[in-house]
Amino acid sequence: MAIDQCERVLLEDTTNIKALYRISMALNIQNNQLEAWSYIKRAYKINPSDKAIKELYETLKVVKDEKDKEKESKLKQNESKDEKKHEINEDNDSKIMKEKDEVIEKEVVSEKAKKLRSAFKFSTEEEK
Repeated sequence: MAIDQCERVLLEDTTNIKALYRISMALNIQNNQLEAWSYIKRAYKINPSDKAIKELYETLKVVKDEKDKEKESKLKQNESKDEKKHEINEDNDSKIMKEKDEVIEKEVVSEKAKKLRSAFKFSTEEEK
């Protein structure tokens, strides 16, 4: 309710620091610090010397910075997971290729062995 009233004031005067401050306070109480940050930041740009605005600005800046660090940390964790998945996929691809090469090599050796056996049988039959 207070937020709606202050929003109406801001429609008339976008630089009304009381409305900006009150919206920011209400949002902060509602545990919506990031949105509160956007309002208090505007108020602080208009009047950085106001004690109440400065205090709320500094409080919300700490919260915002912490949330930014959390996001950055999560991004790094996801990047790390993606890199590990990529490495695992490369390892798996390498193993598969190696196994295929081994199968092909066994088939080639088997074919050579068959040819040698048949050649040996042929030569021993000729000797008889």
